[in-house]
Amino acid sequence: MATAVHVFRFYKPLSDLFELVKAMPQALFLDSSEKSDQGRFSLVGLMPYATVEQVGGSCYVNGAASPLSFFEQLGAYLDDAAAPNTTGLPLISGALGYLGYSMGLQACKIASRHLPRERIPEASFSFYDLLFVEDIANEKLYLCTQGVRMSHGDALAWATGLLHKVTPAPTPLKHERQASFDASFSAGDYCAALDRMVRYMVDGHIYVANMTQLLRSSAPADPYDAYRYLRCHNPAPFSAYLCGQGGDAATDYQICCASMERFLQVRGGHVLARPIKGTRKRGGNASRR
Repeated sequence: MATAVHVFRFYKPLSDLFELVKAMPQALFLDSSEKSDQGRFSLVGLMPYATVEQVGGSCYVNGAASPLSFFEQLGAYLDDAAAPNTTGLPLISGALGYLGYSMGLQACKIASRHLPRERIPEASFSFYDLLFVEDIANEKLYLCTQGVRMSHGDALAWATGLLHKVTPAPTPLKHERQASFDASFSAGDYCAALDRMVRYMVDGHIYVANMTQLLRSSAPADPYDAYRYLRCHNPAPFSAYLCGQGGDAATDYQICCASMERFLQVRGGHVLARPIKGTRKRGGNASRR
């Protein structure tokens, strides 16, 4: 597979372009909505030629069952899609997607005591025929094409026509209250759980914990409208929106998120992590560093 990289002569932000393609199957926006050293690039993946998922513990490719495990199948596609990248861009080919929390439990051979709450894949990665990459710092826009679903020339012509239709997206008005949420904890139960967690630490059973709760909301608004509000009024270097497609309309799903944390970056044998939770600034002397 040969990857072609094209730089456009004119610039349009991907946040405006995505307004036109947000409902396309598996359309994915990795969005650096906060401009910073961490948030230099944004990416939009369109027209996937392969989607590898794990659903109910089994692997599927484009909705068809695979005899391989999820990671075996994903690895095979990654090997096939590998392309030398000398452009300075973070990605020109490969897969974009997510791993759910249950995949971590699976890797550690831990069975969850909870039943699945949502009918979405435990993991999903798509290989996109068209990949837009935005260099926010230098205001340049690139198109990376794989030539699978469309020829490189046809993909460039289609993308150029799409860019000519892009107009600035309106900024949603800021409101004090957006929606009502139901929490998985009552106030009393939450405090009691915190007390138990502190006792576990004192007794030496655990040394670090992430205390969270599930919030649910039923709202008539389009999920993308909620994401647009989030990216405009709570920008973050690692934001994302995925228009997930299930087997039917009942299993379609959307994922929207915003994070200040870089989980992992691997470049040239160097691994960088920038967590926030559970960290504190360095002390004033060598013994406290």
